[in-house]
Amino acid sequence: MTPVIVLAVVAGFGALSVRARASQISRTSELRDAGGIEPAPSHLSKALQEMLATAAGIYVALSAISAFLKIQLPEIPLMSGFSVDPVPALAVLLAIVQPVFGRS
Repeated sequence: MTPVIVLAVVAGFGALSVRARASQISRTSELRDAGGIEPAPSHLSKALQEMLATAAGIYVALSAISAFLKIQLPEIPLMSGFSVDPVPALAVLLAIVQPVFGRS
């Protein structure tokens, strides 16, 4: 697969993940009363913030594990001369998939 197709697929799944998070946030915020006059952030911005925070937490955990075990992971070369570090890529992919498997 070309890097453009891979990037498009990851971006598509990322958009679906943010949308799933936004719908979960909107459902939970409907249950609470927003009784104040302070402007509330949108559901989309909350979902994006939550997804990035999840990815950052996963990245820190994976980095700590790989440092503790002294595992050196080589970068993954792509076709057009780019390379991808596997730890942040795995963290982002797990954060994208988390709303599907993390439903309660």
